[in-house]
Amino acid sequence: MVIGDSSRGVVFVLDDEAEVRDMLRETLRGAGYECICFADSSGLLATARSHVPVCILLDVCLRNSSGIDLLRDLPAKEYPAPILVISRRADAATVVISIKLGADDFVEKPFEPSELITRIDQIAERQEARDAQALPAAIESLRFPGRERLSSREVEVLRNLVSGASAKTIGKGLGISPRTVEDHRRNILRKLRARNMTELMLVVFAASRS
Repeated sequence: MVIGDSSRGVVFVLDDEAEVRDMLRETLRGAGYECICFADSSGLLATARSHVPVCILLDVCLRNSSGIDLLRDLPAKEYPAPILVISRRADAATVVISIKLGADDFVEKPFEPSELITRIDQIAERQEARDAQALPAAIESLRFPGRERLSSREVEVLRNLVSGASAKTIGKGLGISPRTVEDHRRNILRKLRARNMTELMLVVFAASRS
């Protein structure tokens, strides 16, 4: 569900300071992550609604917009990737409202690059563990647009898809061929009106966090 070819996945960065973006890009790439930087919230919003990164690094104090508004617009509470807020303004009110709106962590600028990578690793691992344990088991009870159109077999396939299993593994477990699994996957995408697996995961994750 992560775009890019990096072995550790992609991190989205929103910061309107070019030097900070350059530093974060170098730091993240040095730690094995791919980094996609944005100077304004509209660019990040457009990309984040069709692609899911490992996490988002978000500066809440931007010159022309508010990172707090972005947390609302995304919205952060329903988004399937964790969000780590970075800011020079670490007053209690900013921290509290960021967490209430769905941010997973808060780091004050300036920070040590090694500390930031550790925090990213930690929140990404926590999110991965939560999703791996909770989401597949909850599929049958979740309610999301198009859920009523899925057959019982398609629900079984969907449960396996969100756990990250391959078509071959799913087929073996369900006693069907990998080709049949792929047929079910295409039907699931069509019925849930998702263009690809990323959009499908966004639909399911949003339902699990609502």
